Amino acid sequence: MGELTAGRGVVIGAACWIAALHNVVVEFLVAAAWPTPYSFARNMISDLGNTACGPFPQIGGSTLHVCSPLHGLMNGSFVVYGLLVVAGAVLTRRAWPATRPATAGLGLLALGGAGVIAVGLVPENVNLVLHSIPALVGFVAQNAAMVVLGVATARSVSWLSRFSVACGVAGLAATVLLLTGVHLGLGPGGMERVAANPLTLWLLVAGLWLLLRRGYAAGKPTALAASASK
Repeated sequence: MGELTAGRGVVIGAACWIAALHNVVVEFLVAAAWPTPYSFARNMISDLGNTACGPFPQIGGSTLHVCSPLHGLMNGSFVVYGLLVVAGAVLTRRAWPATRPATAGLGLLALGGAGVIAVGLVPENVNLVLHSIPALVGFVAQNAAMVVLGVATARSVSWLSRFSVACGVAGLAATVLLLTGVHLGLGPGGMERVAANPLTLWLLVAGLWLLLRRGYAAGKPTALAASASK
């Protein structure tokens, strides 16, 4: 019964990761509600959760008018997204190799999710420092997590390993470029999305793969865990 319950936990955790995709839909809905056009290139993601209307400083020193009528929806989505990431990291642990890299990768993933929760709880205009630090920690942790999990699955699921490393490296590189003011024509908002969105894509792919290959009939371990133990 215990192993069967653990198997169901993996399924629930995988579903949590897939459900994190809701954040992308909410982002577009909140952006569309702006009375003035929201720029996915110039505006930062956190502007969508800004609770006030007026000029607000952006990365790089510029100032843009910010007014997000559905800021509550965006901040709520941040919190839910972070909770889904953390829940998935905890619930799917049994599906990953029983190695230190896998444990470290899932721990970093949970840390990244916690950072997103903090972003939703403390909007940028309420306390920019307490908003920005968790956001930065989240970017670094979540992208590093994908790299580490890629290393952890190198011998068991090669395609997932390569995909994980590619997503993590892309996100880390974009984070560095964003911090150094190099936007490659994407604008600060565009580069921030390159830093943030690889995780959402990875969660969708990893979640779907775990569901399709869960192998949890009658308490048997997933194909991923089983292949890693050979």
